[in-house]
Amino acid sequence: MAHLRTQDTRQNLAERQQAKLALTRRLYQLGYERTAIIQLFRLIDWVMRLPAALERSFWQTLRAFEAERHMTYVTSVERIGIEQGHAAGLRAAIRLGVELRFGEADAELIAAMETCHDLAVLQRGYDHIKTAQLPEELRQLAEILPAEEPPAKPTP
Repeated sequence: MAHLRTQDTRQNLAERQQAKLALTRRLYQLGYERTAIIQLFRLIDWVMRLPAALERSFWQTLRAFEAERHMTYVTSVERIGIEQGHAAGLRAAIRLGVELRFGEADAELIAAMETCHDLAVLQRGYDHIKTAQLPEELRQLAEILPAEEPPAKPTP
């Protein structure tokens, strides 16, 4: 159906946007499970390309539709990406905070921070920087940032 509607709307991209939205809504209305909706939508999205402005409008309309039905889906891959971005931001904030408050950052502290992937630990580290009065207090920060765990050994 996505392919047929794409062919029908070659000359009218606004109509294609409406067709893409209708097909996507139909996935929800048919009661497909979350994983099926995501997989089918990926195909629809790939086949029914839109220019950037229409794509943004499509997403705004789809988000409103999902919000009305409390159906906002974030895939596990998207969640992991969001967490990695948050961790990277906290690491950058820690490094900058240390440098702004006390000059150059301690190499041990920076090494520990770079290998930490735990958001709660990184947040505690960031909060610690805000309250530290002396550079020596920051050495405690390296102690609360655990070293990266070695990869698990495969079981035979």
